[in-house]
Amino acid sequence: MQLTIDNIPVRVELSEELEDLARIIGDDEKTLHIFQEFQGMNLYFSQKVFRVFEQQKLQAEYQELQKLPNLNQSRILSILANRYGKSKRWIRELVFRGSL
Repeated sequence: MQLTIDNIPVRVELSEELEDLARIIGDDEKTLHIFQEFQGMNLYFSQKVFRVFEQQKLQAEYQELQKLPNLNQSRILSILANRYGKSKRWIRELVFRGSL
């Protein structure tokens, strides 16, 4: 992978995961800063953060769909299940669960 730092192209060998991270960051200077800040560390990204975000997003979408006419709870759960590629039961548990 090639990063451009201070207008100088630098060729570096990165693992597939780090290349993906650099691509997501999308800014070579920021990528270098992150690599410097966390060099030598093994990072673990907890799924809980994503689950909380996903739950809140689903709850908000459920509430929006409730405002539409002619949609009952079962139909709303079906719509969300299809949208997210999950089962109605999984969607129901996330939508109505108080907290994770």
